Amino acid sequence: MTGIRWVEMRRQKSDEHIGRLLLRLAPVAFLAFAVPATAQPADSIVATSQLLMGCRLLVENSPDGDMMQMGACAGAVRAALDIGHSIGRVCPPERVGVLDAARIVISFVDERPERKSERFGPLTMTAIGYRWPC
Repeated sequence: MTGIRWVEMRRQKSDEHIGRLLLRLAPVAFLAFAVPATAQPADSIVATSQLLMGCRLLVENSPDGDMMQMGACAGAVRAALDIGHSIGRVCPPERVGVLDAARIVISFVDERPERKSERFGPLTMTAIGYRWPC
């Protein structure tokens, strides 16, 4: 098996894994956008700090990572991509996936640590909108 074929198979498995996580955790992503910030205790799965931790684990493809956190991040980021695109606020390139967008969100927050207290949904929309404006 060539190296390129192996990489393609690995990416396909990773994409399938993310797809399964998204299906299971779509309600959590909805909560990330719908629940007001005052109703999000710091240890809540939809709190920005927890979702960012999940994004870091997702991007690192951590085999020992908390699957709920990783799935919550993936769902929230996918929702932001879809919602942002549908309202004309985010226009990512055609082949951009959840991992690409999660990396953007992590970088955005790392460069602006004062924004960690904001709600994850709008923060994600802002981050990917800066990277891929329409």
